Formats: sequence, structure tokens, C-alpha cells
Amino acid sequence: MATFVLVPGAFHGGWCYDLLRPHLEQAGHKVLTPTLSGVGERAHLAHQGLIDLETHILDIFNLIQHRDLRDVVLCGHSYGAFVTTGVADRVPDRIAALVYIDGMIPQDGDTLFSVLPIWPFPSPNWHPDTVEGLLRRSLRLLSAWGHPIRSG
Repeated sequence: MATFVLVPGAFHGGWCYDLLRPHLEQAGHKVLTPTLSGVGERAHLAHQGLIDLETHILDIFNLIQHRDLRDVVLCGHSYGAFVTTGVADRVPDRIAALVYIDGMIPQDGDTLFSVLPIWPFPSPNWHPDTVEGLLRRSLRLLSAWGHPIRSG
């Protein structure tokens, strides 16, 4: 049977697969549902800007390497697709399949914010100090996550 590594999206953890995991296991598959550094039970690892896409790629890369996983079905949800693409680029010989779950398929040089269809944001009736203003401020703060990764 297959070995599934299910990578969550941003601000989620391995717990988001709690309903799916038992179904895959009942079918005889091995299932790992890691939580990325800085989130949930790994929140204690979030130190002022030291966690980025590279950290998350290493989280999953190290899981695969240290558990000597082979023929992995590597699944990434949303932001997790960037993580899984980076991992697959580093250990292609360990990956049987890449599955993108409601996520972007990044190309070489893409960043998270270069592929998100956020701007121009349609907001003709919204006050700039509400939703759009909050989004603009948030994007400035989160722009450090727009880390280009090699793929392909």
C-alpha cells in the first residue's frame, strides 16, 4: 500500500486531516499528517521571523529522510502545495506522486504572492480602513513569505 504525507495549508496543522486519516489507514495505507513549524503544537518554534517557506520545506524533507520514506504520495493543501513542490524538487526519487489539494501549482521562481489572485482587489464600496486596508497591511507584513522556490 501507499505512504501518504498530508501537508496542511497555512495556519492549519496535521489535525485538519483527522477525518481523512482513518479512511486511508483502514484501506491499508500508511498516513503521516505533520504540523509545520510555528503552528499548533509546534507554535513554540515561532521565533520572530525565523520561520518561512524554507523552514516548512525542511520540516517535510526531514520527515521523509529521517523515516526513510519511499514512494511517498505527497499531498499539499493550499499553501502546503508550495511546501510539497519544494520537497519534491529536493527528493524526487522518494516521491511517487504529488497531489495538489485546492492549491496552486508553483512554477520555477514563483512566490506565494505572485500566484495569488488578490490584486487588483475589487472593493469599490469598501472603506479603505476596513477590509482592503487590513489586507494591504497584512500583505506587507506577510510579504517575507513570498520566498521563491525552485521547481521543475
